[in-house]
Amino acid sequence: MCSKRPCVLIIEDDANLVLIISNFLKSLHFDVLYAYNGKDAIEEVLKNKYQLAIIDLGLPDMSGFQVVEKIREINNKPIIIITGSKEENDEIKAFKSLVNLYHYKTLNYEILEAQIKSLINPNLKGNIIKTLDIYIDTSRRIIKNKNKVLDLTKTETDFLIMLAESKGEIFTREQIISNVLNNFNDPSIYCVDTMVSRIRKKFKSPLEKSLIKTVNGIGYTINPIYFENIRREYS
Repeated sequence: MCSKRPCVLIIEDDANLVLIISNFLKSLHFDVLYAYNGKDAIEEVLKNKYQLAIIDLGLPDMSGFQVVEKIREINNKPIIIITGSKEENDEIKAFKSLVNLYHYKTLNYEILEAQIKSLINPNLKGNIIKTLDIYIDTSRRIIKNKNKVLDLTKTETDFLIMLAESKGEIFTREQIISNVLNNFNDPSIYCVDTMVSRIRKKFKSPLEKSLIKTVNGIGYTINPIYFENIRREYS
């Protein structure tokens, strides 16, 4: 099951090998999904919950190449082929099918680890932040409230992403000026209050339900009701 960590989809018909690879990946702090045949594999691909696929060429219902072809119709996520075949033509065909890496069985787990980490980082955080009715895509810098995209300035977006990615940290006005408003013309700390007021109006939420919570005499933090419900995903 995939949660907050990067997830690898294993497509392999050998249940014992799936278990071994799964345990290996979990030791590297990856989450794992698996499918024992091509049909189930495509169903998992369509759910779009994984970041990398490891695919055996010898599946019971279709070839690994057919699975790769179908995946490439859906997405461009990294693919590592694992196979017992020593046919040079298979390797050439794999790379022509836009496979990223190729690995021969019996698996060398030190090499496999290096291959996987060259494609995805187990310590990366998901770029999608969801909390209650708020959606933040930190990569595309899109923020939605109740499924409506908000018209925010660059500094407003920077500030909200900073709050959402913090661990409930309280930011002083001086910190906000330094981190977010460093090119702002108004040197007064009260420019922060003006920005916060402007953001709150765009959210159109009651003060007690505002994403931004005022900490009297200090600055601002993320409202605990949102912080407690944060989950991170991958686009």
